[in-house]
Amino acid sequence: MPGFFKDWGFAEVLIAVLFGVIGAGWALWERYRNRKDLRYSLLYNASLVTVREEAKERIQILFDNQLIANARLAVIKLLNQGRIPITSSDFEEPITVSMGSNAEVLAADIVELEPEYLTPSVTVENNEIKIAPLLLNEGDSFTIRAIGSRFDDTIDLTSRITGVKEIRMIRAERFLFPYTLILLGALIVLGFVIVTLQQLRPANDFTYPIRVQERNTSQAIPDATISIEVAGRAPLSEQTDSNGLAIFVVPASYIGRAARLTVEVIGYKNYGQYIDLTEDILPSTIRLERTP
Repeated sequence: MPGFFKDWGFAEVLIAVLFGVIGAGWALWERYRNRKDLRYSLLYNASLVTVREEAKERIQILFDNQLIANARLAVIKLLNQGRIPITSSDFEEPITVSMGSNAEVLAADIVELEPEYLTPSVTVENNEIKIAPLLLNEGDSFTIRAIGSRFDDTIDLTSRITGVKEIRMIRAERFLFPYTLILLGALIVLGFVIVTLQQLRPANDFTYPIRVQERNTSQAIPDATISIEVAGRAPLSEQTDSNGLAIFVVPASYIGRAARLTVEVIGYKNYGQYIDLTEDILPSTIRLERTP
């Protein structure tokens, strides 16, 4: 047993320091959150079609009858992560989304809204995406889908917004930040100090259960095909059982990657959603609408 277990004076000081760190961290986080904070996440940015090298000169890709090379799809989410609403009058100019100096943007539209009654306006001007000023309350978000060519791997969002110095990127898994993680992290650190230092384990496969239900009745939908598509990886596919449940085993090499989840079943509208393959933030239930 380590000697410091018997030295309770040391333990008391350690506990006091840890709780002091927790209190200071909480205060700093509250101060940080109590402001306007507009963030974005690049959920997906990859080629629409992959063509073998030997076939490139024989295959052409058209979009609205326009020939394009290296067709790409990008999905961008914007979120008001601060506690203070951003109003339309706060904007001195629209938000400009640049996909790169040589990028060609052919189309852009809205694919997801939170809440559903948000009304963002998106246009394409001079191969850039323009987002008109709008009201964004705390937690409001919307997702843009852009199609074009020669997109850079990173993008740039600019605007002039009162109280917002810049629109910064944030990893998808940080969109929701539970305050309890501060206390949990401190307890984990205390455990490491008292017991022993442990070597970090590499990421392992994880199990991902997901249910499919009817939107209006919450009735389970069996025999629905659920697919998870990841760029550069083999797609994952499972079918729901009689209880509307499907269980995926997500390989370690897929963890943290952007993906598209789709659900198809006869008698219901097809469903699609862009996700981040991080265990704690994946959707647990999908609700489908019946076809007319």
